[in-house]
This record gives sequence, C-alpha cells and structure tokens, in this order.
Amino acid sequence: MSHADALTEVQSVGINLYSTGRCFDRQNPVCTSLEQIRCTVIQCIKQFKQQSKCPLIITGGTEVGNASGIYAHDNGHKLNVRLTKCIYKYITKNLEENGVRANDGAEEFKDKHGNLYIKAYNRWDMIFTKKCDS
Repeated sequence: MSHADALTEVQSVGINLYSTGRCFDRQNPVCTSLEQIRCTVIQCIKQFKQQSKCPLIITGGTEVGNASGIYAHDNGHKLNVRLTKCIYKYITKNLEENGVRANDGAEEFKDKHGNLYIKAYNRWDMIFTKKCDS
C-alpha cells in the first residue's frame, strides 16, 4: 500500500501521524512512513481507533531505523502509537494480558485475534500479524 493511500485511510477515522522530521520518506529514520504497510494493519488500526474511541497518533511506521524481523516495521506489520492514558485504559480493560516482552520487560497484551500491543517506555508497539474483524 502506498503512503498516500494508507494516510487517507487512517485519517478517514481520525488517526494522525507524527514525524520528528516532519517527513514521510521511508528511507529516512526521522520520518514516519506508511509506505508498504500491510492492508490488514491499516484495517486493524482503524478498527482499534473506532472501538477504543481514543485519540490515536502513529509515531512509527515502515521507515528505516526500526528493529527488523518477520513481524516488524520493515515488513509492514508493526506501528508505534503515542502512549496516552485513554489507550492504556482501553487496552488494559479490553485485551488479554500476555506477560512481558523478554528483552525489556514491557507489558504485553493481545487481542482476540492474537495481535500484540506492547507498552514500551514512551509508546505502544502494535504488531498486527493476524486479520481483524471488518
């Protein structure tokens, strides 16, 4: 999916993007890009926004500079979302606890599909490996 198409999709439900570099170039680590994000990820983040009714700001997408792997940013499976009280409250009340992440002890939660929501120190790492309800 192109960055422009993905941006149009997320903005249609009130999701915003934030980039420290004020740019969207996938090859620049200070940008926030949705270039080559998976369509299922866009579907899932839109659904999350609609169900949680929380303000949502994407702070990390498919741009270089993030950890790589099968279900990572570079393969279009993972988004970083700004940490807010609203999102924390929604996740902790509605999703299943899934222990802690091995490398840093961050709290993990999973939805009914098996997608992961990890509370990192200043953001949510959201890893969408499964489809969501439409």
